[in-house]
Amino acid sequence: MVSPKCFLLDENMPDAVRDVFLAEKQVVHLVRVVLGIGASDNDVAAYANDASACILTHNVKHFKALVGRRAEHRRASCLFMKCPEWEDADRIREIMPHILCEMERPGPDRRMFMTVGSTDLTIER
Repeated sequence: MVSPKCFLLDENMPDAVRDVFLAEKQVVHLVRVVLGIGASDNDVAAYANDASACILTHNVKHFKALVGRRAEHRRASCLFMKCPEWEDADRIREIMPHILCEMERPGPDRRMFMTVGSTDLTIER
């Protein structure tokens, strides 16, 4: 499995999160731009799979089923945000070194699955 090549921000992610990734010279796609507002979770997962993208979303329940380790979309990664939306940009900024490190991690399955809370970070390998 490939490591993420870009980040796909679900439509509820604040623009400040995009700015944090852009400041790190990362490629960012916005669901509301590439798929339109109201795109289905299945369409988002399929797009992420085709682009080898990492989805950033607060919709943990649905996307865990769609892009998890045993899910249908085996090239997509996910950062599950469990903090309040107003904390998103600060939390991403704080954990960016971990995100960049995980993107470069060697191994047979290089996809990234992280759960980001207000005070914690869980990395699933």
